[in-house]
Amino acid sequence: MRTLATTVFGLLAISHPTVAQDWKPQTNRPEASSSQVRTSQEGDAQAAARKKAEDIEKARQRRLDKLGRSICIGC
Repeated sequence: MRTLATTVFGLLAISHPTVAQDWKPQTNRPEASSSQVRTSQEGDAQAAARKKAEDIEKARQRRLDKLGRSICIGC
């Protein structure tokens, strides 16, 4: 049992530096193409959609909180 544990630990110790050497951080980032650049109208539309979704979620949360208070009085 001790031999097996030593062998496994040895293999892990040997393989760890090779994995670390193979890993290279990505240094270059791709440039944004002109088709990916958003216009201000698209940004405004997305902001409006995000605000609407947040308002819907807040209303849903208020309803759930109100329901939770009516069920559990001792909390």
